[in-house]
Amino acid sequence: MLHFNVECSYYFPGGAAQELLSIASLCFRKRFKLGPVVRLNDEPKRLSFKDSWIDIDAVAGENLLSELQNFLKKIETLDPAYHLDYILAVDQYRRALDIIENSPDVAYLNLVTAIETLSKHFDVTELSLADLDERLDELIESIEKDELKEELRAYLTNRLKQYGLATTRFVNFIIDHIEESFWNESKSPDYCKVTPEVLRKLLKRIYSQRSRTLHRGEPFPPYVYDTPIQNCEILHADWMRTGEKQWSEKGFIPHPHFFERLVNHVLKVFLNRHLVDNLSNRQEET
Repeated sequence: MLHFNVECSYYFPGGAAQELLSIASLCFRKRFKLGPVVRLNDEPKRLSFKDSWIDIDAVAGENLLSELQNFLKKIETLDPAYHLDYILAVDQYRRALDIIENSPDVAYLNLVTAIETLSKHFDVTELSLADLDERLDELIESIEKDELKEELRAYLTNRLKQYGLATTRFVNFIIDHIEESFWNESKSPDYCKVTPEVLRKLLKRIYSQRSRTLHRGEPFPPYVYDTPIQNCEILHADWMRTGEKQWSEKGFIPHPHFFERLVNHVLKVFLNRHLVDNLSNRQEET
C-alpha cells in the first residue's frame, strides 16, 4: 500500500483523491479508478454494453506505484505559473483515458482541451505567413509587384494570427514538445503509421474536426469508433462512406489511441521542461 500526505487539491470535484488519480493516470499511462478492479485469472477485464476495442496498454501490465512519488515531486516543483493549468490538463487527459473505448469522440475532445489548456502560453507572435499558411505564401510570392506583395503578406499574416491563432498554437505547441522517444515507441506497421513528416497537417485536421464538432455538430468519421486493425495509427484506405456521407484520405485523422499516446507524451515533456530547477539552469545558460 502506498501512502501520500496530500493536504488539499486545487479545485477538482472529488478532492485530493481524484487529483491523485489524474496524476497517476498520466504518470503510468494507465486507467486508475477508486473502488474494486474487475479481473479474471489475474487478467484485466472490462464490462461494457457494447463490443469495443480495449487499448491493452492502458489496463495491462504491472507498475510500481512507488515510482509515482518521483512524479509527484516533479509536480510539486513545476513552475507555479503553470501549476493550475497543468493539473487541469492532466485531469482532462484522465477523463479521456477513462472513456476512450466507449466514447472515443468525446475522449478526442477532452484530449484537445488538455493541449489547449497549456498551449495558450505558447508564443506564436514571431510566425511568418509561410508558417501559418505555406500555400498562401507561395501564391503571394508569385505576384510581380514587390510593394503589393509585401503589403498583402503583412495584412494576411496579421489576419491569420488574429483568427487562426488557436489552431497555430495547438499545432506548434505539440510539435515543439515531441521528442524522438515518442516515434520510437510506435507499435504500428509502417503502412499505417503516423510519421513526423505528416504530423503537422494531421494536427490541423484534428483541430478542425474538434471545431466542426463543437460549433456545427459534425460527427467524427465512423472509423474513429471502430477497432484499429493491427494497431494502426491512422486508417489505411483511400476513402470510406456511411450513407450519403463520404470521407476521403485527405481528411482522415489518426485513431484515438494514437492521439492519446501523443498527448501523454507532450504533457510529460512539458512538465520536465518547466520544473523550477530546469528553468533556473536555462536562465544561467542564457
